[in-house]
Amino acid sequence: DMPMVKRSAALAIVDMAKAAAAADQLAVISEELVPHISDLSKDMQDSVRVCAVEALVGMIAVWTQDPNNAATCFASTNALVLDAINDQSWRVRHALMLGFDKVAIGFGPSYAEFLVFGGSPMEKALDDVESEVRVAAVKCVSVVGEALGGASMSEIVLPALTELAKDPSPIVKNDVAKAMVGLISVPGVELKAMAAPLVSFLADGEKEDKIAVLTVLKDKLQGTE
Repeated sequence: DMPMVKRSAALAIVDMAKAAAAADQLAVISEELVPHISDLSKDMQDSVRVCAVEALVGMIAVWTQDPNNAATCFASTNALVLDAINDQSWRVRHALMLGFDKVAIGFGPSYAEFLVFGGSPMEKALDDVESEVRVAAVKCVSVVGEALGGASMSEIVLPALTELAKDPSPIVKNDVAKAMVGLISVPGVELKAMAAPLVSFLADGEKEDKIAVLTVLKDKLQGTE
């Protein structure tokens, strides 16, 4: 098949998943759509694999609209998530991180270890060689933290933000600041663990972003009084 046809087939999967869910035919997703995404994710063309990942993210979101389906969804799709973050093409890894907030919301706190702890897709993305992947990971940090619980951010994500606050890319550093603003407001996030990245950013960040961080931090501290 031509790549264009394969890309169209991948993008149609989300609509098929929606139709299956609406008809209460979830077996169609696990038995037919997941294998189809698996085949497309092995395509030689990275443009096809990107579409497969986009379809995977959309399918997970549809499948887990009912939280009771999270375990079945995770069992059927976690290997595909790992394949995506380990793909040789940065575009495929980037596509996963663009939708990683949806994956985290879908899988939920029960799978925090898989999503954000050692060896996780989030850890790998925050340390990716391509700045586009690192930026996409940083941008979804606050939503992922809300989905999984602030405490899940302490082991891997907050130390990674500390390092990324020193990133040579101004774009990455700016998005780290925004991520910190978002995380400060997430229940369960330890402010002590954020001290290092906050100090680093407040020393080197842009004036407007410093003000944004300080404003949110002030509100957070006043709320704990």
